[in-house]
Amino acid sequence: MTSSSGSSSQSSHSMGRGWFARKSVNTCPLTVTNLLVLAYLVTRILLFLGPHRRLLVNSVGIGFPTKQELSIETGEENEKAVFAADSVLFEFIGGSWKERGKGELKVNVSSIETGKAKLVMRSKGNYRLILNASLYAGMKLTNMEKKGVTFACINSASEGKDGLSTYAVKFKDPSIVEEFKVAVTGHIVEEFKVAVTGHKGQTAVSLRTPENSPKASDV
Repeated sequence: MTSSSGSSSQSSHSMGRGWFARKSVNTCPLTVTNLLVLAYLVTRILLFLGPHRRLLVNSVGIGFPTKQELSIETGEENEKAVFAADSVLFEFIGGSWKERGKGELKVNVSSIETGKAKLVMRSKGNYRLILNASLYAGMKLTNMEKKGVTFACINSASEGKDGLSTYAVKFKDPSIVEEFKVAVTGHIVEEFKVAVTGHKGQTAVSLRTPENSPKASDV
């Protein structure tokens, strides 16, 4: 019995040593030579891929898009902003002012068509277009209190409307109101000079501007 037990123990021990020996043979130690070989192989692979590296990386969902890949057309590529300031936009509907959003209001001048200018405003945060209105000959600006200006325009960013509507913008400081008026009226004069026939019919339309100013928190 003792001999059998000892033989079994010795056999198990031999099997254990054999397994360990085989495992040791299959394991590749990280020697300096192996690391150099690995580095050489990686370098050769990268050289082989060359200009196709970004294509390979993107095809497997790795890496980040470049600045050029993220570029989005806004419709303002051929325009120059001659005025820009933070403001709050309101629209006069049903006898009262409705706030349409807060963001940067710009007066953009076309670099392609002489005398063409428009008002552009995008809401802060999501950059949604909330005002896109061309300036036209005879367009009037009316002060509202000290920080606001009201005007009539056709806002192409407003869905379901194709006629003139009354809007108002409020700025942080009264001095910005004057800067805005100078920028707008200066290009309204250009509209007169160019004599855009498409806008002539709009000058005869008169909208009543409410006397009360829209209420809103500071810009």
